Amino acid sequence: MRRAPHAAPPSRAPRACARFAAALLPVALLAPARATGAQGPPAPAPGAAAAPADSLAAALARRVDPVFAQWSSPDSPGCVVGVRQGERVVLEKGYGMADLEHDVPMSPATVSEAGSVTKQVVAMTALLLERDGTLSLDDDVRRWIPELPDYAARYGGRRITLRQLVQHTSGVRDHWTLTALVHPRDASVVQTRADVLDLLVRQRALNFAPGTQFLYSNGGYTLLALALERASGQPLGDLVAARVFRPLGMTRTGFRDDRSRIVKGRAIGYAPGPTGGWRTLMPEYDVVGSGGMLTTVGDLLRWERNFDLATVGGPALVARMTEGAVLEDGRRLPYAYGVVNARHRGAPVVSHTGATAAYRAALHRFPAQRAAIALLCNHATANTALLAERVADAVLGDAFPEPASAAVASGPAPTAARAAADRPVGAPERGLVAAAAGAWADSLTGTLLVLRADGGELLAERGARADTLVWQGDGRWLAPGGRRIALPARSAHPPEALLVTEGDDPPVSLRRVPPAPVGEGARRAHAALAGHWVADELGGVTWTLVAAGAGDALVLRRRHFADLALRPLHADAWSDPAGGLVVRVARDPAGAPAALLVSNGRTRDVRFVRAGGAAGAEGR
Repeated sequence: MRRAPHAAPPSRAPRACARFAAALLPVALLAPARATGAQGPPAPAPGAAAAPADSLAAALARRVDPVFAQWSSPDSPGCVVGVRQGERVVLEKGYGMADLEHDVPMSPATVSEAGSVTKQVVAMTALLLERDGTLSLDDDVRRWIPELPDYAARYGGRRITLRQLVQHTSGVRDHWTLTALVHPRDASVVQTRADVLDLLVRQRALNFAPGTQFLYSNGGYTLLALALERASGQPLGDLVAARVFRPLGMTRTGFRDDRSRIVKGRAIGYAPGPTGGWRTLMPEYDVVGSGGMLTTVGDLLRWERNFDLATVGGPALVARMTEGAVLEDGRRLPYAYGVVNARHRGAPVVSHTGATAAYRAALHRFPAQRAAIALLCNHATANTALLAERVADAVLGDAFPEPASAAVASGPAPTAARAAADRPVGAPERGLVAAAAGAWADSLTGTLLVLRADGGELLAERGARADTLVWQGDGRWLAPGGRRIALPARSAHPPEALLVTEGDDPPVSLRRVPPAPVGEGARRAHAALAGHWVADELGGVTWTLVAAGAGDALVLRRRHFADLALRPLHADAWSDPAGGLVVRVARDPAGAPAALLVSNGRTRDVRFVRAGGAAGAEGR
């Protein structure tokens, strides 16, 4: 079995990352060099002329240091960044501390969790096995995991394929969001892949029909890893080590398939403490495949360099890694084989981020600039996607086609027509704002939108908060994050449909749903739902709904969780104050509540059925 990495010094190899300002750092002058620690001077590369190498690395470090200024303290966790330009690694530097108890600083030698950056390595391994003839990515997943339910009859004959697991189009529920419905600590529900399989085998339904939609799922990748093991006859760690790690010289990389194993040079994960300071937050499970890869920034850059050199896989197979998923309706998606095709300041970027316990990671490739950035952090508050983009801006300067002021969060590139359409235009008529206000839902995708009129503005409610939408003219608004909301042309009065568009995807049509009842109507609705509800898909977990405060409030009570006052969204839906947990009511032909359908992001419509008598108004 592939063991976790040891603490040998990282070997040098070409790596890739963000762009450099050519005027400041010409590529021809860049020699392999690393600035090794936040507290010490940059170390010369073996065999290189010390002064030029040191001066170039130091100049680059001065541009990157401000990005990590808040993490440069000996009293805080931090990050390690690695940058490649062309064929050379031009910067590896640590900021902050890897171990606060023992005063160990972050450095290029620090081992940390890659989180979901792991997925691209697992996807490559799947492609290699397909090329060998060991399996096909079009295999029905039940060829390799027959324990899973046969969903074909439920979803019009559609079967889950291994390719759909790779590209998050399978509909398989995410096991981490499933566990979040059971216990606030993942490890109380899942500690091994066998626990994940037991949980996923219980699911009588999927998030959607296979191949028809995209929804990120760690459950899909955990199943994929199991299929690869069964097809190859090898544990995942051994398989990936033989096919990927060793051929690429990734000597510091392995899988955390035994959390009790000692790993030399590993950073400790930290999250903010409830009263200030830091507390440790480490993975308490041995699940690998969707994540679980321990590595260094140097090894991550060795891996990403393979996208150019194709040492593992060859050019044709490596090219497939960036081919976006294609849905049943022909739409091509940005998500490919464990990587996302996006843009930053007008330039293509192939990237993925990762999060495990308090660990955060990012790996961004900028093919047009022949550059890449690897980032590993050991604090739960690190936004590694944003940090990687800031490093790219600092290192590559004005080499991007668009100025820094045009930079937005990574995402699909907007078309010229869309960019023009997204410009703010005056103010809407009050009649249009009133027409758009209300509750809107789409049962197919699970999209739920509650809009509220506030004077002449339209607000989108998100739990206890509300976002102001920007008027675009012609019955269109723009929401934070780029979501576009529009009243259809020649719509009824009041309109019964609303179009919601994400990126350049086709619009989704939402239907108006009855508003949440108030007063006596709300009290009757709460009384009808009060009682105990059980979910077989979650191993018999029971939730209790209580009509509290003389029936004016609906409170959710769950073992291991604090009581939760639910907020009404519309006549048959409630959410938690943050808007992440949504509870919908399914009714029988007579109109009585028959089931609760619970969603929380990457898991949709887990079914709870009534299990007993109604609870008292205020009693448990």
